Amino acid sequence: MRQDAWTNGPNTEVAAWVAGERRTIAITREAIEAYLGLTPDGAADMTAGERRLFVMDHVGHVIAAASRMAATADGVGDRITIAAGHL
Repeated sequence: MRQDAWTNGPNTEVAAWVAGERRTIAITREAIEAYLGLTPDGAADMTAGERRLFVMDHVGHVIAAASRMAATADGVGDRITIAAGHL
């Protein structure tokens, strides 16, 4: 299955199978910044395209984080949001 990422405002999103269902995973700009250890200035310079490339290069980490969240949450819907500290 081909994975594609897209930007939606400050979030970068990817669709993937998580916990037996196809879900949209939204990775916040802050989650990417925290993972990369960027300063606020460095984070501001990161383009939407660079965030999409980050998600695609780290899709395994993203899906693992989403799976952990789905396993510990009650009633996870079609969308999982990964915030700072979740990656």
